[in-house]
Amino acid sequence: MTSPHPTFSCHISGFSGALSSGNPLWHTPLAGTSTPEHDFSSSGVTIGDYFESVTTFLLQGRPGPLKQGLAFHLHREVALEELENIAVFLEKHGAFYHPARVEVKLNANPTVLTFALNAAISDRGLALISTEYHCLEKLLPCPSLGSPLPAVFGLGKTSCQNGDIAFFLAHWFKDYQEFHITDSQEGTEHIALWQSDGSTVKMPRSYFFTIHDKAAEILTSFYTPHTFEQIFPWHHAAGDFIVKETNGSMDVKLITVRGYGALFDIDKPPEKRNMEDIFQGLVLFLVNLSLRMRIDRINGTGRYHLVHSDAIKATLTGFFRALGHKTINGCSHDDLQKKFCEFLVQFDSADFKHILTLILNAHPHPEMEEKLIQKKLDSHAKDLYHAICAMGKN
Repeated sequence: MTSPHPTFSCHISGFSGALSSGNPLWHTPLAGTSTPEHDFSSSGVTIGDYFESVTTFLLQGRPGPLKQGLAFHLHREVALEELENIAVFLEKHGAFYHPARVEVKLNANPTVLTFALNAAISDRGLALISTEYHCLEKLLPCPSLGSPLPAVFGLGKTSCQNGDIAFFLAHWFKDYQEFHITDSQEGTEHIALWQSDGSTVKMPRSYFFTIHDKAAEILTSFYTPHTFEQIFPWHHAAGDFIVKETNGSMDVKLITVRGYGALFDIDKPPEKRNMEDIFQGLVLFLVNLSLRMRIDRINGTGRYHLVHSDAIKATLTGFFRALGHKTINGCSHDDLQKKFCEFLVQFDSADFKHILTLILNAHPHPEMEEKLIQKKLDSHAKDLYHAICAMGKN
């Protein structure tokens, strides 16, 4: 006879076997050792609290988050009786979230469906998680499996003996991996793909510039020209983008949207902004994108590093490809790209440096990142100018 309720098993990635209340880890604080940088707060939430709260969250509501996720994959409603087993794997501890992988096995179905579960217990995480969920909902009103952003299936908060835990369930991008710069010498950088077991695989340096191209395309595709709204903040060091090798290239996804809004504004409502206003906003977006796309940290947590200026060309390629899919004030595709190029070539390297300085003053970076940027600001502005000039000749 089929059980009316699925069985749950709890796991920590990297540890064999399932975890239960009899294991000492069950009573270990979820956050581990707190650091000011990660702001894990003084929450006393334990690993056991985490897993017990997960089981409550996944099935709460009508339909519950898990049922919403299953319907997304299977294109039909799924009854609770159809679920055989739910395995939850605590993946890691991040600056804001404690993400897990949720694997669901259905009766009479050999396919295991996988989801991402983000959980927040710190003050910063609890403040962010609702904003991120609603940003993803706004940007993906009709999500599909091919989307560069994850579909989301439910947001909620549970209270346990030691504190509150907020969750949201999302689509899991199977076989996609986090990546980071490994070698620190400019011009010889490589990227390493991080495997689920903690090991890394070094990839050809050329792949990194493919990632820049496609990441720039994603961010530009979600940029709204009339309002200047964009996905921000984002950072390579935080693992915001993940990748998968496909047919000798790299496919790229963006797994987090911490905010969506205008970084700058003008004293004119969006409906009255003309093409010059819109192009000025695009220049600010592109110049900022060109710099931020080059910034990573060695192995994700080491010193800040600005990758080779070849990344600028890749960023421009991705930006213009996405721009070619937009329609602005009746101007679309090739004509839009042509007109923006004509507008862009009015700027020289001194203008780009001035724009970057304005952006940095308005949106400060962490101290060590700021020092790197200030050191490289002049050369980046010149490299951006030369890359745009070279693009115009092609």
